[in-house]
Amino acid sequence: MTPGASAATPSPFTNDDARAYIAMVRWQFAKTMPQWPHEYTVRDWRQDLEGDFGEFVTLIREAGIVKPWPRDATVPRYHHTYLELDGWEYWSMGEPVTETTVINRARADTAPLTGASSLAVDTAFDFRTDATGPDPDSSSSTLRRYHQLLWSKPLPGGASFDLSATTPGQYLYHHSDLGEFRLTSDAVMATLTRRPAVLRYIEQLADDEIERFATIAYTIGAMMVFPGNQIGGRWTINQARGCHGSICDRFDLTLECIRRHYLGWNDPGGAGGSKNPLGPTLARYADFFALFDDFDGYVRFFLLDDLVVGGAVRFLAPFDDFRWPAVPQDVDTYRDYSRRSIKFIEARNRRMGSAPERAPIWQRA
Repeated sequence: MTPGASAATPSPFTNDDARAYIAMVRWQFAKTMPQWPHEYTVRDWRQDLEGDFGEFVTLIREAGIVKPWPRDATVPRYHHTYLELDGWEYWSMGEPVTETTVINRARADTAPLTGASSLAVDTAFDFRTDATGPDPDSSSSTLRRYHQLLWSKPLPGGASFDLSATTPGQYLYHHSDLGEFRLTSDAVMATLTRRPAVLRYIEQLADDEIERFATIAYTIGAMMVFPGNQIGGRWTINQARGCHGSICDRFDLTLECIRRHYLGWNDPGGAGGSKNPLGPTLARYADFFALFDDFDGYVRFFLLDDLVVGGAVRFLAPFDDFRWPAVPQDVDTYRDYSRRSIKFIEARNRRMGSAPERAPIWQRA
């Protein structure tokens, strides 16, 4: 059926035709409406598929189900027709088919069809509470959605860095002219409770001190994404920073290695302040770090401003060019490390919670 034909005429456009169209077009994350996470495609983006666009709109309106929006509202603002297909709900607005320019979609299980209060980033949410396995990084659906929401935005150079959470076998995925990137989550603000050398100090703290750090370390302000694909069978960034004795999972030390990477210092044995224990690992993912232009661009993109001052990393424990042990050596040093870590996480959570439009931080006053 041609676009604009009467809805009374059955459409020959099938669900399989719709699947083929869906796979061929680009879906853009709606960054200006993060409280209602969804994606959209525009008719003019693929003018060669304009006929299929109209047929898909017609299929949605013929085969879909009318539902109110917001669904939990006493008086809904709209009633749209939604077609559920392969775990997604597709809908358009109410214009005639020939005048419709956008098709929207959202995951059926987390569709943006309720009030905003249930879908905004909750910076106090503990990702252990919805994890389906022992590791929230890989098993918390809320954490994955928050990562997608926060980091699907323009890069410092202006290009869109849209992340897909539905690519089979991938946590978050991006493929464009920028390159192909497979990202995974990492809880970066280590409490160090699994480090035997530190346990004897932690045990001297009050229970509420320990619990406060443990809880906030599983909020979004303590989470990062890094490339998760192994290259040449070698460590990923997540693996290297956790296993290298000069880093011991500390994010401030990781960030210092990233700063040195942007300076071109990737020699793990470098002298004169150029030593970089993670240098070879970071260099394998140079295309990822190049997305952000420089260290300042990386810091601002990932809202790490409160761990940097004047271009230098604010260390969470005494630092002497990676010559000090990476873990605190007494209870007072650990207490300071914990306090400073909590302060940073709280500050980063505030940054995340204060930018509902998710505009790049460098474009906001």
